[in-house]
Amino acid sequence: MPGRIEGIFVATECMDPLESVSEVRALPGRGLSGDRYCSEFGVGSDPDRQITLIEAEAIESAARDTGSDFSEGRSQRNLVTRYIRLLDLIGCRITVGQSRCVAFVTVLLAAI
Repeated sequence: MPGRIEGIFVATECMDPLESVSEVRALPGRGLSGDRYCSEFGVGSDPDRQITLIEAEAIESAARDTGSDFSEGRSQRNLVTRYIRLLDLIGCRITVGQSRCVAFVTVLLAAI
């Protein structure tokens, strides 16, 4: 099966819940337009977290294992993928829509 993006989520402020959007513009060196991390020098800016991704399969597994609801942006990640092993992409240049990105890894243990 070909990989795909299942959901796109942004939040304007750091502690705001993420909202689902049907499309978003990626700004080079900044992140996703309208997202909390999309700022050259803003409070939430982080050059290593311009766009965050998570596998839908990981969300489903965490939900099964913990009984928690990570759907609809509750995972706090911008892009939800399916059929893409994100760990295999670390250090690679990837294309998401019309944007080229470099994949890094951040391990999140506290959320699960």
